[in-house]
Amino acid sequence: MFLRWTTKIAAATAAIILPLSALGTPDAFAAPVSGPADVDVAVAAAPPPADLREAVERDLGLTWDDYVEQATQAEQAAALDEQLSDTPGYEGVSLEGSEVVVAGTGSEVESAANNEGVRAEAPTQSLDAESIAAAYAEHVDAESTGLLGIGWAGEGWLVTVIDPSTPGLLADGSEGVSPKEFADANPGLTVRQAELPTPNADILGGQGWGSSTRMPRCSIGFAAFAGDGRQAMLTAGHCTDGGSITEARWERDSAYSLGRLAFFQFGTPQNTASPQSAPGADLAAYAGAHGDLRAGQDSYAGISRITGTTAPVVGAPVCMSGRTTQRWQCARIETVGSFAVRGPGGSADIRWIRGFSTPMVTLAGDSGAGMVTGLKAVGLVSAGADTARGPYSYGTSLDAALSRGYSLEVWLNQPSAARAAGGRVRGRVPVDDSLPPGTTVHVGASSAPVAADGSFDLAAPGGPAPLVVRSGHSGSAAVWYDPRYGSATSDRFCGLRGGGCIQRFTGGTVYWTPATGEHMVLGRIFDRWGTIGYENGFLGYPTSGEMCGLRGAGCWQTFQGGRMYWSLASDAHPVIGAIGEAWNRTGYENGTLGYPTSGEFCGLVGGGCFQRYQGGSFYWSPASGAQWVRGAIRDYWGTQGWERGRLGYPLTGESCATSGGTYTCVQRFQGGLVTWTAAGGARG
Repeated sequence: MFLRWTTKIAAATAAIILPLSALGTPDAFAAPVSGPADVDVAVAAAPPPADLREAVERDLGLTWDDYVEQATQAEQAAALDEQLSDTPGYEGVSLEGSEVVVAGTGSEVESAANNEGVRAEAPTQSLDAESIAAAYAEHVDAESTGLLGIGWAGEGWLVTVIDPSTPGLLADGSEGVSPKEFADANPGLTVRQAELPTPNADILGGQGWGSSTRMPRCSIGFAAFAGDGRQAMLTAGHCTDGGSITEARWERDSAYSLGRLAFFQFGTPQNTASPQSAPGADLAAYAGAHGDLRAGQDSYAGISRITGTTAPVVGAPVCMSGRTTQRWQCARIETVGSFAVRGPGGSADIRWIRGFSTPMVTLAGDSGAGMVTGLKAVGLVSAGADTARGPYSYGTSLDAALSRGYSLEVWLNQPSAARAAGGRVRGRVPVDDSLPPGTTVHVGASSAPVAADGSFDLAAPGGPAPLVVRSGHSGSAAVWYDPRYGSATSDRFCGLRGGGCIQRFTGGTVYWTPATGEHMVLGRIFDRWGTIGYENGFLGYPTSGEMCGLRGAGCWQTFQGGRMYWSLASDAHPVIGAIGEAWNRTGYENGTLGYPTSGEFCGLVGGGCFQRYQGGSFYWSPASGAQWVRGAIRDYWGTQGWERGRLGYPLTGESCATSGGTYTCVQRFQGGLVTWTAAGGARG
């Protein structure tokens, strides 16, 4: 919203002065298109989740029945908003309790409200979002005040800014008014102060964490799950200060909790000095981590996925990226065994740790960072030093966590599937190195194992449903799957011409408008349609899906402005207007002319057009209509200058018959007849 409106403000040049009442009749501020209703999946009614019911009562002060009733009224309000979006005098719609209120003036607005049995209310002043944005740009310094949003708030328009009181300087160097002064001068406008919102973040291994009183502390190791399915964060045990840090918080935003301490071990299970003969661990788990914790490592230049766990092996490559080094570093594992690490009690407090050593530089704050071999977790940074004899680091193994029922969260790639065929869904999961054992794929009520190469085959759902890959508590991002189109490869985007929406699937691209419905365009027909402007070209939106089974394995599809035909021999070409109607009369692709081999070309003499087909060409002009020409007669006509020559445009098609034992073909042109016989050829 911030970028959208600042862009509009930067482009506003109209000389608008306060107050806004001089701006005239507003344009409607239309609601977004909801999309086709038949994509929704019908599900059986179920009791509301207890935690949702609790939140409704706690946060809204509503009973569950009141909540459902108001949700139903909100749907009515949304439908009414779409209905009235282009109506002069309409301002917006809101919900006051369970009552729908329409704001606006004029008979059309009042009539629509009466028909729906809702209340119509005249707004304080007639405004609209575009006019507000233009006036704001004219009188307020949008950059220094930080415009965040302009929206209909039920009883008027709400302008949200970072600083409502500072006037700031306008582009011409003069002092503008403050957002508050701007709102005060325009009844029906309210200003609100807010901070620029930030989206939820991906919290990754290698980033920093600490406590509410000490930031930063150490590095996040790996995203994991406790045995009960709660998300957890693994890090080094010594980072907990002997268990005194009971809650971990994200370094970049301390409001993000990485969980409460579930267990820690530094040395023995009792967190004491451990002997060489019985090495312990340097590991901790904080359970109940924020949901944005991801199965990936931050390299501070990208993200690396974590796809499983592996054991350390001498000579194996190992890499790490911590909150202090802030870059990937790699080395080879030199030894696997047990290593002495100084505990908090000083040189007399030696904690022996089971793990591995590497000639790698690690710095203070890197402790706890994940170490990987390939894309699999192999351990966590426990300790290290950089001496005159070179750097070395110790990694602690993950055994202590895994033995307590913890499992690493693994990165599972999104699946992709083709359109359902024979009642089956067949697809593939991209495999980075290998899939975790027991990986399954789910769509609707169906599930099936995923093969080692990522392929899967399972029963198709009865309608659109989420498609997701799971392994234990880990899951991929869900993909929307429609048996008609395959799995979605993009989000739905609306705002196309005529209120249209688009979404891409593995089977093709689906377009929807209120006027044409929902249809998929694919393959060479889609490519050719694109060369003429997609929905903005002369064909407009599709009005059917692709239909195949024509002669020569051909296919065709209807659009608002005509049809598109394809065959392997002819490629894809549109057929429109009078030429298309004349081609129909010849028998379509089964007739004399076969499939089109070009589009329609116009600009000929006399306002004419022509189109090539496998068996000849069609020519059209306002004076002659659409007629076809082929073979020797067409060749002769060409020697006479085509439609520019003495014969002009054809007035009829070719007519053939046997007379006096001679097979003769005749075609009438504007300038005379052309006759063909086998003996004499074509003559005019």
